[in-house]
Amino acid sequence: MLSCALSTLISVALCLGGLEGVFYLVARSRNQRERDLESSLAQQYFATPQGPVSGSQMRVVKRSCQLSGAGNTPVELFWYCVGPGPCYFLAMARVKKTGWRGTEVAWTLYPLGVQRMRGALAGDRKATALAFD
Repeated sequence: MLSCALSTLISVALCLGGLEGVFYLVARSRNQRERDLESSLAQQYFATPQGPVSGSQMRVVKRSCQLSGAGNTPVELFWYCVGPGPCYFLAMARVKKTGWRGTEVAWTLYPLGVQRMRGALAGDRKATALAFD
C-alpha cells in the first residue's frame, strides 16, 4: 500500500515538474520535519544547574543524526545548543514512528561544560563560531 502511494506520488511529481518535482517534494518534506522538531524542542522545559530553561531559549549550533536500519527503531538526534548565560547543552531526541505519518519525539537535555562543548564542536568552524563568538 505504502509503495503504491509513494510510486503514485513520484509519478505525479514527474508529470508535473520532472525530476525537479521529486527533489522539491523530498526537500519540502525534510524541511517540514526539521521545523516540527524545532517546534517540539521549543515547547520543552528542562531543569538545569542554571535553573529552568525552555527549549525556545536555546540556539542550535550543530545537528547530528544517528539513523537506524530497523523499521520501527527510534532515530537519535544530537543537537548541540547554547542557552542563556551562555551555557551549553546536548539536546538528544529519540524519534519513533507511530504510524504512516506520525512520529513521537522524546527530548533529553545534558549540560556540557565549555571544554566538552569545544571538544564536541572540534573541526566544525561554523558551529564553534556560532557557539563561542
